[in-house]
Amino acid sequence: MIVVGLVGIGLSIPMLLNKIPRNQVYGLRTRLTLSSDEIWYPANRFAAKLLIAWGIVNVLIAIPALGMLPLSDTAQLILCIPPLSIVAICLFGVRWVNQKYGRDTSE
Repeated sequence: MIVVGLVGIGLSIPMLLNKIPRNQVYGLRTRLTLSSDEIWYPANRFAAKLLIAWGIVNVLIAIPALGMLPLSDTAQLILCIPPLSIVAICLFGVRWVNQKYGRDTSE
């Protein structure tokens, strides 16, 4: 989990710095974000902030867990939560883009 968190942080830095142009592989890709640079760059900065926070949480949870090896079943379950939470972070980012730049997803 430490490596996963650090990779997440590392991948988000170019997005935060507006270094990633619109593309089909890397970044927060939706029809709206791919439609213009005026949407792409702010959306990816927002997504990068979420990803950095997610990476930090992953690292902060994993470091103490290293001292508890071997892990109990409960500890193993708890350690599954941060990696699985990436789905929620992606959905939150897409919802933010849709509300700010496109259709309202609350309907």
